[in-house]
Amino acid sequence: MKRFVIERDFEYKGFRCVVIFTKGGFRNGYVGYSEPHDLTDEEKGKIESEFRCHGGVTYIGGGKGSHHPVNSDLHWLGFDCAHWGDGVDINLAISRGLMTRAEANFVYVDPDYHVCTEEEVVQECMRLADQMEEVGYHG
Repeated sequence: MKRFVIERDFEYKGFRCVVIFTKGGFRNGYVGYSEPHDLTDEEKGKIESEFRCHGGVTYIGGGKGSHHPVNSDLHWLGFDCAHWGDGVDINLAISRGLMTRAEANFVYVDPDYHVCTEEEVVQECMRLADQMEEVGYHG
């Protein structure tokens, strides 16, 4: 069974941006950038606190020959939409072959929580790319 499907793969201001829909029924967004060296833990901590995006930066990874979120040599900053108050779309996860009905029985779904839409995650990727561009990152 697949872990996620790519909903959108686009370029914005020279940055490659990717939106995925996950097995858990929520979306993640990623912005790719070129980085000349491996980041230290201290640099990663600074990045996590420096940028504002939905739930904060929760993924720093990639590099030469990486496979997440897509095959590329880019480094990635990412965020997820699986925080308190974020909803899940179980039916979409099932229809896309990411989750079985049996698995869905174990997922808490609060009807008052908001499921971040593909378009909202696209906009958040663009907002993150704008911030990255401001401090000198390059796509």
